[in-house]
Amino acid sequence: MNKKIIRLLLFPLAILLGLFWVQESTAHAAVNADVVTRMYFTDRHGNPLTPPNIRQWQQFRINVDFDLHNNEVVAGDTTVLQLPEVVTFSSNVAFDLLDKDGNLVAKTTIDPRTKQLKVTYEPYVETHSDVKGTLYFYVRMDHNVVTEKKEVPIDITVDGKVFPAGTIEFQGIGNPTADDLNKVGWQHSTEPKIGYFSIAVNRSRKAMQGVKVVDVLDVPGVSYKRETFRVYKGSWNYRDGDWRFDNEVNITNQTPVTFTQNSFTVTLPDLRPEEGIRVSYAVDLAHVPVDGERITNHATLATTNNINKTHHSGYTFYRGGGKAQGYVFKIKIKKTDEAGTVLQGAEFDIVRDRTGAVVGHLVTDSKGEAEVGNLLKDTYTIKETKAPDGYFPSGEVKVTPDDFDSTLLLANKTIVNKKIAPAKAALAVNKSLTGRNLQADEFEFILTDQNGNEVERVKNTASGQVQFSEIEYTAPGSYTYTITEVNGGTTINNITYDALVVTATVTVTDNQQGQLVAEVTYSADKEFNNVYQAPTTTTTTTTTSTTEATTTTVATTTTTEPTTTSATTTTVEPTTTVATTTTVEPTTTTEPTTTVVTTTTTEPTTTSATTTTTTTTTALVTTTTQTPPPAGKKGKSLPRTGEESGLVASLIGLALMVVAGVAGILYRKSKEA
Repeated sequence: MNKKIIRLLLFPLAILLGLFWVQESTAHAAVNADVVTRMYFTDRHGNPLTPPNIRQWQQFRINVDFDLHNNEVVAGDTTVLQLPEVVTFSSNVAFDLLDKDGNLVAKTTIDPRTKQLKVTYEPYVETHSDVKGTLYFYVRMDHNVVTEKKEVPIDITVDGKVFPAGTIEFQGIGNPTADDLNKVGWQHSTEPKIGYFSIAVNRSRKAMQGVKVVDVLDVPGVSYKRETFRVYKGSWNYRDGDWRFDNEVNITNQTPVTFTQNSFTVTLPDLRPEEGIRVSYAVDLAHVPVDGERITNHATLATTNNINKTHHSGYTFYRGGGKAQGYVFKIKIKKTDEAGTVLQGAEFDIVRDRTGAVVGHLVTDSKGEAEVGNLLKDTYTIKETKAPDGYFPSGEVKVTPDDFDSTLLLANKTIVNKKIAPAKAALAVNKSLTGRNLQADEFEFILTDQNGNEVERVKNTASGQVQFSEIEYTAPGSYTYTITEVNGGTTINNITYDALVVTATVTVTDNQQGQLVAEVTYSADKEFNNVYQAPTTTTTTTTTSTTEATTTTVATTTTTEPTTTSATTTTVEPTTTVATTTTVEPTTTTEPTTTVVTTTTTEPTTTSATTTTTTTTTALVTTTTQTPPPAGKKGKSLPRTGEESGLVASLIGLALMVVAGVAGILYRKSKEA
């Protein structure tokens, strides 16, 4: 049961894998046959065959011209050329197609079994347009298929489509030459630096004794691959248009050989007429030969029965080739206004329509120009992403393959912008002053843009208006400004400046009727409020009184000083001196203070024989601190003059004087008694 379930699960999985394999194997379909534009043959040097006579082993070229369709061929696509049965490849060496700068356009491979040549395209074809070229390869008549002299059409099939290359006049199979010694060479089918040689002895069917063969390499830089040296014994027979070596036996170990750097000598066994020898070996070339390069050497046969023969031979290196060239193009933009004035700073995206990819971002220079290169010849859309300030963006502009000049490899486009009428806005704030009247041009204000650059400075009017100049806007967008007052946040000359920062935002839009419109918005508070506070005044008053006998002198002095001191001094001589001092020190100097100083001196008019002087000094100091009204409140307080305290002190002093006088009288009476 479990095995059945496993089989049921594996069956759909195998189908999916099979489909995936088929999909992968067909990812690159063959290119259509119409990429080939011409097929023709020439001689091996590329010259016309006139007349087109071809011998049995003669090599000639098949030439193919091709033109790839723009934007259709991708890397990995192939073109397959199928030879007709009547010809075969004379060189199987793969070759590349390069452009004039050595860039790889395509690779080729040759399969002699299927008689197919495959061209596989490289990424070059995806990055270049108008890729054209020619290729050639070498063939000869397949005399196993065509044996007699006749006209043979050479028709090459490309992906199912037949291309006639012309008609060959084949000369048929030639008559054999039975030589005592013959030598041939040929190139490796895939490795250009390896060649092969074969020496045939006694195709003439003679008896030979004391047989020696000496081989000499004629080209510098060519050396023997000694491990490939072989000697075979058999019989030479001519059939089917070629010499065949039958019944061969390897006798290498029975044939002494001596090598030097560029030659060898081999001693062969005696031969009966029906016996023959084949000597084969390979050589290394120190360099990669170029197409048409000749690799030569020669061999000499010597026998003791006087058979001597030298044969010069070699091979010509043939390698198919060709060339291809593709191109890349440019799109060049010129930007102007309706009057033909060039515009700088316009920005564009270049979009390839086929893929939707942005292949270039352009900004016009001071000449109003910009270009993008390395483009294929295809259809593109030019989209303006940013117009110059003050202009409408242009509509989309198309570039088609026909717009590209094949000589200049360039498509030119002039794009015109229509000018937009600008918008204007004037910014304004308000100004107020508390404590006194505002004066015109008294305060200064600064307008700063969003980049921190100062735009303008203006002053207020007497009515408190602060008006900046109009600003012109030539492009839609949002523009932010700040407005501040010079000295904001400080107090100078009894004026406290407002630290307010006003933010103004100007939004500019396009009304789609050729006009920009500006709208201004401000932060919540746009009035700068400054405060003025009047200065503080201090007043000092001094009063002095002197009494002599019955005379009293009163002097009053009033002085205004930052600090207020009140002092009252009364002196009685010789009886009593009373001093009263009152000091008022306010914590602020917002209101003036008056100080009164009074001094009284009394001298007695009675003198006795015995004199007693009593001096009594009483000091009374009273300090009163006056606090001004709180700041911010309106109304003024009158200054404290100190008169009330001075009056009290004077009365107390007078009372003390009376007491002292009475005490003196009573004392004298007691003495008299």
